[in-house]
Amino acid sequence: MALSPDTYRRAALAAELHVQVQIDRVVLPPVMPGNAQVEGRIARVFRGDPGLTSSRISFEVSCARDWDELPTGGPLCMSAADVERAVAMEVYLISHGHAAVPLRGVSRTAAAC
Repeated sequence: MALSPDTYRRAALAAELHVQVQIDRVVLPPVMPGNAQVEGRIARVFRGDPGLTSSRISFEVSCARDWDELPTGGPLCMSAADVERAVAMEVYLISHGHAAVPLRGVSRTAAAC
């Protein structure tokens, strides 16, 4: 789910979970920009139930290739290459895995998607 920058900030503040995820698998979308499916295990819980540590989790991350034309001021997107190579990702999660707001650990910058 792609979010606008303002929605991103509000979602991060309201998120139920703020976790670090050890990435096991990333499936990039067939068409980009799009949503990559990320699977892994919760390595650390910053906000939420500490008992979730080591739990399996999957979520989507909006991504695009470096050469994709992206609208100015649109929703945030991560570099598809960075998402694909990620070994860990820090994310805010809304509704326990149904939507993710990538924070850091994948890319220091996000472009409009």
